[in-house]
Amino acid sequence: MNSDRKEIEKELSVLNKKLGNIDDFDDFVDKLQNLIDKEEEELYSETVRKEYRNPTNVGTIELNNGTAKLNSDCGDTMQFDLLVENKTISDVKFKATCGVTTATGSMLSKLVKGKKIDEVSKLTAKHLVNALDGLPPENVHAAGLAIRTLKSAIKNYEENK
Repeated sequence: MNSDRKEIEKELSVLNKKLGNIDDFDDFVDKLQNLIDKEEEELYSETVRKEYRNPTNVGTIELNNGTAKLNSDCGDTMQFDLLVENKTISDVKFKATCGVTTATGSMLSKLVKGKKIDEVSKLTAKHLVNALDGLPPENVHAAGLAIRTLKSAIKNYEENK
């Protein structure tokens, strides 16, 4: 417990140095958000930030005909639900557990909606990373998780048709 308190005090000291002297809570929150935004801009492309702040196709499809839910080694979870008609993905929804995974799910859902299964099956994590205008090396696994989950949902569809 004492080591946790020391760690928190150390982190607060670092924040105080970055943010300067702050007496007002609202001022603290504004400065902290600006710091977070600046760090995100240094790490992630505008496309990635847009996709995780305002993701598209989030949710589930109750009457789907293809679904999969996978976990990654880092603890992220992703689910894809598909509605396939005439070998075309007519609707797609996803759920994810972190910001970068949300960005990859959102972008991938937009890339595959309205596309033929054969075409979608050829997508790779590299295609997804390129569509997002890049990812930091430590986050590329999120694109792999999205692709694997989508392909598992397609496999589920093919097994149940």
